[in-house]
Amino acid sequence: MTRHTLILPALSLILLCTGCMDLKQTYQPTAFYSLEYAPPDPGAKEQLPFSIRVERFTTAPDLNSGRIIYRSDPYKREAYIYHRWRSSPGDLVRYLLARDLSASGLFAAVFTNASNLKSSIAIEGVIDEFYEWDSDDDTEAVISISVTVLTDQEESLQRLIVLQEKFTSRQPCRERSAPALVEAMSRAMADISSRLTDRIYQELEKAKSDR
Repeated sequence: MTRHTLILPALSLILLCTGCMDLKQTYQPTAFYSLEYAPPDPGAKEQLPFSIRVERFTTAPDLNSGRIIYRSDPYKREAYIYHRWRSSPGDLVRYLLARDLSASGLFAAVFTNASNLKSSIAIEGVIDEFYEWDSDDDTEAVISISVTVLTDQEESLQRLIVLQEKFTSRQPCRERSAPALVEAMSRAMADISSRLTDRIYQELEKAKSDR
């Protein structure tokens, strides 16, 4: 056996071990996040006799995934590599909105389109913005939702629009990181949900008076 014959296997073994060490050192598990905040407490307002169905919300094409998106420059969208949403933005928003509407106690019933129960009012929406906005001065969480509230009686051939409005909230992040963004996004969603609940109540209260 020649000297070169011994050296080549030894070099191969060293390279293989070095590669394994590099893989172990660079591996980073992916962290998954969801929005989190307390639901509203029932208020003293009169409960309205409307059952509400929150339908699936569609999401803007560049946001329709589990990636956590940030905007660092105009026309540019990037994503955190090791941080993702547990569900899509549309599913997160729909679940929290239905939860908050139900917890408010302002309506006779609230459910999602997964239910077979009949409803008198339907809520549809589009997630227009759902990302981190980076600038030279600060970092903000941005959520913007276009919402349509309409009648949902099956016997009616024409669904009447009760409310069509865009809700936007921008909340400051304590630092430029995914965990800080999720905290700020949770505040933004709580803000939008509260304002949307109030607007829905206002319009349905008027609709009740017109009956």
